[in-house]
Amino acid sequence: MSAPLPVPSLGWSLSAFSLCIGAVLFKSQQQLAVWTAVSTLDANVSPEDPTPPKPVVRSDGETNRPILRAIYRRFTRSKVTGFLFTLLIMASIMFLIAWVLPRFTTTLFLDIFWGSVQFWLLSSVCNTAISTIVPKPQSIRYNLSTPASPLTFKREDIPNLTPTLLQRPNIRLATSIILSFATLGSAFEGYDGVLTIIPALWVVNLAVTFPTMRLKRIVQYQMAIATVFASIVPIIALVAWIGETYFPPSSSSPSPSPEIEDEPSTKIATPSPWLNQVMLLFNVSYQIIPPAMIIYQTYRYEFSKTHSLQVVEPEFDGGLGTTLPIGLKGSSTEKTAPKIAGAPNVIPPLSSIPAFYHPLTNAAVIALSVVCLGLAILPSIVPSTAGMITTSPIGLAGTTPAVVCAITLTSLWNGEFKSWWEYSEIWIPKRDEATVDDARDVEDVEKAIES
Repeated sequence: MSAPLPVPSLGWSLSAFSLCIGAVLFKSQQQLAVWTAVSTLDANVSPEDPTPPKPVVRSDGETNRPILRAIYRRFTRSKVTGFLFTLLIMASIMFLIAWVLPRFTTTLFLDIFWGSVQFWLLSSVCNTAISTIVPKPQSIRYNLSTPASPLTFKREDIPNLTPTLLQRPNIRLATSIILSFATLGSAFEGYDGVLTIIPALWVVNLAVTFPTMRLKRIVQYQMAIATVFASIVPIIALVAWIGETYFPPSSSSPSPSPEIEDEPSTKIATPSPWLNQVMLLFNVSYQIIPPAMIIYQTYRYEFSKTHSLQVVEPEFDGGLGTTLPIGLKGSSTEKTAPKIAGAPNVIPPLSSIPAFYHPLTNAAVIALSVVCLGLAILPSIVPSTAGMITTSPIGLAGTTPAVVCAITLTSLWNGEFKSWWEYSEIWIPKRDEATVDDARDVEDVEKAIES
């Protein structure tokens, strides 16, 4: 049996939560910058490839399709069948990881396996976070791969700009690998100072956007998740109390013999404690990410009250021969321009976003900070909760309700609860069903003719 996980100190918890809240503030502005570009995009785009791809035909006249893809399509024709098939695959993988590997492998094998997984995962997280924090100037537009396909986003780098050091892919990848090695190495040596930045990098990475973002749906969904976690706490406490009260451990019970302990069938291998500590870092960030989604959209709602978004004319930047965005109405550089069908919009830098009054966001961040402070000092008051913030995302039962209550009370005080509650955004407009059906009919006819 492995040793227990190290309990984070008060300083570590405060540092990790402080960095996470800072990541929330940064991500709020970054999401707003992307939204200012997306909100004025023209959805009337032409497909990049107006003709459907020709099927590859074998010499015997049969269409060449990979066997696995054909099997997957056969099982996923129905939504119910597809869901059950995907659930079966996920359950099989979880069974292999949670039951088979611990019983038929050793701690060394699990350390190598999970260490490799964590190294790849940390490298990906660090690489994406660096590209988000130090982004290249980019434009964004709607993309249509075929006439029958749905709209998607496509980002493109602005040409003729010299990237900074961390904007170069090779330098960014090398930095990510160094950070991953530093994280795993510091955990192995028992120094957890470097580990405080990993939850914040997760917060920077994870920001989900849907084609239609309705604020009330986001709040309802996140509150449902928080309710589930809040209901788990009394259930676990009740079970623990019943076990200690009615089924106390007997001191007279004979200890298991060494022969039984040494039986291979009773041995269950587990990763080393330092690796478990790294693997559970996501639980710290997950207590921040769901309420952060509410804060992101609330921040955009408050921006929309004072600044109208419109298409604007790009300006030249110091003779570099390339354009940079001026995408916000209400700023000193407001310039209207005609919209070209399907033209991309440049994502504005964070420095170009004008200041605006956002009391709802301030109230939410203060409430989130107070709850995080309570989670950090709770183990000092209740020792039985030591390690809770790193071994489970149970703190989500406090962070999400606190953020929602703070925004609700502030909006009611300001008389804007209804407008906040009904706020919605359309990130990807839905295509006309008749147009999509016609395009699919044309594709089917062309495929039938070619086959």
